This record gives sequence, C-alpha cells and structure tokens, in this order.
Amino acid sequence: MLGLVAGVLLLARLRLHRGRSADTVAGWRIGARGDDWIRLEAASWFLTGNLVVRVTDGTLSLVTLLRFDRLPGRVIWALLSGIHRRLAPGLLRDARGRLRAR
Repeated sequence: MLGLVAGVLLLARLRLHRGRSADTVAGWRIGARGDDWIRLEAASWFLTGNLVVRVTDGTLSLVTLLRFDRLPGRVIWALLSGIHRRLAPGLLRDARGRLRAR
C-alpha cells in the first residue's frame, strides 16, 4: 500500500505536508471545515485538487474536485483515478477521526 501511495504522489507531484499537523489530514492542507465536513486541498504545477469529506448519520461521503491547470493534469489523472479510488477509504478514516476530535 505504501508503494502505491508513493507512486501516486510521484506521478501527481502534489505538494503534500510531511508529518502530523493539526492543519493537515494525510498531508493535505485543511482548507475549510464545518461541523460535519472538511475540505482538503493540494496542488501541483499541473493540477489543483480538493477533497470534501462529510459525515452525516453515520455515513461518510467523499467528493473529489480537480482543476486541470495544464494539459498533463488531464492525462495523468486518467492514469491515477483508479488508484485514487483504492486509496480513498484510508483517507476517509483519517478525516473521520479529525472531525470526531473537534
């Protein structure tokens, strides 16, 4: 799993934060948050990503929003989208923990 994450980060070139911080979840910067949701953000030179996680009635939802800032973003996302769907459950567990800690 760790190798898969490293591969995604290498291809996407997202600027993620290292280590634990109250301002990040899984390396993504917390852009905004509410009582039952959190918006995470990260960018590279060719794409900008936002992940919105919402917890309601015991249900966890994730929305991925991407802006392709340059052509490579569209091409690379086509390759990474399947991997993103495999990694998303772990990100959801981490975000749920942050929301519960509030």
